[in-house]
Amino acid sequence: RRAFLLAKDFLAGDDRRELAVVERDLAALPPVGALPRASIEELLATPAPFRAWLEGLAPDAPAGFAVRCDDCPVARFLGSQGYGADCAPSSIVTDDGPTITPPTWTGAFMRAIDALGKGHRVTPAEALRLLAQAEG
Repeated sequence: RRAFLLAKDFLAGDDRRELAVVERDLAALPPVGALPRASIEELLATPAPFRAWLEGLAPDAPAGFAVRCDDCPVARFLGSQGYGADCAPSSIVTDDGPTITPPTWTGAFMRAIDALGKGHRVTPAEALRLLAQAEG
């Protein structure tokens, strides 16, 4: 928005009118923090958002830890989306209150992660491999 305001001083005629339209449209947008976030159900409806998050992690960064309901890869993913949650294969308990039954792929993925052993540091590559198996 600031760039548009600065550019206005250098524009004339049609360009200035077009800028006025853009300014009006920008003013109608809600502040970034006010945009609604996707629900946990929407985030986990398919593995795609979770996979994209895993693929965006640095290779040496932990994706999470096995048998840690508040620090497993799914809990970390939800945390990155603004949700605090304790995750288990059969339920996700959010800090906001509701308990959610996770989709089948999520439960299968969490069981595979937990089978690695308590406290196992899960790498993004390991999580992606287990996710592919869970999608089966």
